[in-house]
Amino acid sequence: MSQSSPTQVIGIASGKGGVGKTTVSANLAVALAAAGKKVMVFDADLGLANAQLALGCRTEYNFSHVLSGEKTVQEIIVEGPQGVKLIPGSSGIQHMASLSASEAAGIVQSFSDISEDLDYLIVDLAAGLSDSVMTFLSACQYRFIVVKDDPSSIADAYATIKVMIQDLQLNDIFIIPNCMDSHGAGERLFLGINSVIKTFLGSSVSNLGTI
Repeated sequence: MSQSSPTQVIGIASGKGGVGKTTVSANLAVALAAAGKKVMVFDADLGLANAQLALGCRTEYNFSHVLSGEKTVQEIIVEGPQGVKLIPGSSGIQHMASLSASEAAGIVQSFSDISEDLDYLIVDLAAGLSDSVMTFLSACQYRFIVVKDDPSSIADAYATIKVMIQDLQLNDIFIIPNCMDSHGAGERLFLGINSVIKTFLGSSVSNLGTI
């Protein structure tokens, strides 16, 4: 998952949970695969993983089995709609929900071989600002932030973007207004957030499009 990899690595985050981040990740993956691209989703919401549900996949093993040494990454990959590959996360395992930055970095490194044969690797991240979330975002080439027109969602999305820009000096950040009544409403939401970013962070982000 390095910048030199031919695979396009996209991290999808939100700050706040429950804004449709995993649904966006799954739908994007299926759309890209339907267009003939080789796509894999890594469910990096490692404590409350549910990408397998969004993709309709049955999973026997998950990433906790990789970290324990029981399985390799290749052995837990399952296939979903349009040939989308999925690396399942785990759900209800406390340690998986609180990985350190160094542990997350080790996970990132383990994907170097897998990503060689992919056009896109989509990383569906956990909510919040944990060290592991930020390590994953740093390893991605593109960062998509899903946000709803809700005060807490907007505040958490801004907080996530602030850390990426000020602390990690990351760029290629895109906002996806989700669950909007119209494209115009999504554009207004984006412009409001971007105005605050320009004023207080001296930077800007891009609007990927309204859902």
